[in-house]
Amino acid sequence: GSAARKKAAQKPEASQKSAARTVEEEQAAIRIQAILRGSAARKKAAQKPRESPNEQARKKEEEEEEQAAIRIQAIHRGSTARKITAQTPRRSSNEQARKK
Repeated sequence: GSAARKKAAQKPEASQKSAARTVEEEQAAIRIQAILRGSAARKKAAQKPRESPNEQARKKEEEEEEQAAIRIQAIHRGSTARKITAQTPRRSSNEQARKK
């Protein structure tokens, strides 16, 4: 009887060590994966051509000019549409009712 109790008492301890080892292994695997992902990202970033500050400023200026041109075009289209609308004669509510 007492030998069986000693064995039973040792099993949870052994399984706790095994569980602790499994947790440690999992944490180690996660750390290794993170290191490899970081390494791959740095390698990929190093392969990309870097833009000079002048190139970045030029691109930003081009983008701003494009946005300004779009805004000017929208204002012009709106102005033209309002002129056309102002020039067309309006129908009275009686005329609209007869058309239906």
